[in-house]
Amino acid sequence: MAASTVDVYLAKVSPKRQELADKAVNAPVLAKYDAAQDTVEFENYWSRTDALDSDAANSKGVRHKLVKRSRYEVDNNPYVDGMTQTHANYLVGVGPKLRLRTRNKGFNQLVEREWMRWSKSIHLRRKLWTMAHAKMVDGEAFGMLRSNPRLRGQVKLDLVLFETEQCTSPYLPWGIQGYIDGIRFDDFGNPIWYDVLRYHPGGNFYEYYAEPERVPAEFVMHWFAMRRPGQHRGVPELKSSLHTGAASRRFREATLAAAESAADISVLLKTQMA
Repeated sequence: MAASTVDVYLAKVSPKRQELADKAVNAPVLAKYDAAQDTVEFENYWSRTDALDSDAANSKGVRHKLVKRSRYEVDNNPYVDGMTQTHANYLVGVGPKLRLRTRNKGFNQLVEREWMRWSKSIHLRRKLWTMAHAKMVDGEAFGMLRSNPRLRGQVKLDLVLFETEQCTSPYLPWGIQGYIDGIRFDDFGNPIWYDVLRYHPGGNFYEYYAEPERVPAEFVMHWFAMRRPGQHRGVPELKSSLHTGAASRRFREATLAAAESAADISVLLKTQMA
């Protein structure tokens, strides 16, 4: 039988080269990650890392602090304010429209017309815009399906919005699996109910010892960006740029203050020299 190409190649390899090749294969790997090393220059930078899961990392205290700072940045930074509004305008546009594709054109037009009338009566476009804006600034948006008897038309279904602080469990029992702040889950991770306060905790009508309403999950719209497995509450999408925006505003104010100081000093200086 004729020798294969591999056999002929191995026969041409010298014993010395074969020995070096075996050493290279069996040699220990010296490669490593720079970010996994504990060095002095990055000791403070990595000092705040943790090994918490998504719900523990996004605890009630962490979320509320990020929400307050995110709203403050949007209210005081025109660039961030413009970006959030532009994002909501681009996402929602003029609002959704219903289009049926059944064979009965008359039925299609009737349902589309009634749906448009209902969406205008509940201000659906404005509420979707508010939810898109809240999702970016607060990290999550909530809507609740309610019956509103004062709506025009035969359909009394309404979409009621509430803020992230209202979805909370003031007396959250400790040690119960599947129960986090504001949401109760079953054994498969499906939400069962949401704890919703009637009034905002920062409002004038809030009752400190008020019991939250347990709203079934099928009547609650919870919109947030799920970025980690097992994540059930959202955090502001501006969280990574809050310090950048604050530093940018400080830089602009310091530059303006320096220019004003220089202008004031140049006006007050006098000299007798030619």
